Amino acid sequence: MIKVIAGPKGFGKTKAFIEDINQAVAQAKGNVVCIEKSNRLMYDLDKSIRLIDTQEFELSKADVFAGFLYGIISQDFDITNIFIESLNKIIPDKNEYEAVVEAAEKIGEKFNIDFTITVSAVLDDIPAGVKKYID
Repeated sequence: MIKVIAGPKGFGKTKAFIEDINQAVAQAKGNVVCIEKSNRLMYDLDKSIRLIDTQEFELSKADVFAGFLYGIISQDFDITNIFIESLNKIIPDKNEYEAVVEAAEKIGEKFNIDFTITVSAVLDDIPAGVKKYID
């Protein structure tokens, strides 16, 4: 399953995102991973969540990001949920968003992993292939 939480800055995406993550931890029968371009959510998340700060990696393209996701999964086949905070900060080119979501969908189906992704942008700036997953 892919879920996208989108809207402009100040829309309340992060609050909803944190609630979704903490709910997933309470219900998941596996491990939960949160990927963001900082460690800003560290104190808002359950300590059992694997928090990955992408600043340490060069992930500005969709194919590189997909490889990164496969690498995470290769180290832990018990992952049930992957949360990606502010895709627009990790992958600045909005033309890459659709490819990231498609990769997440493919990975999710293959490994039975649910993805939740936030994008800080007005809806008109979000590609159609990503809009269909907006909750």
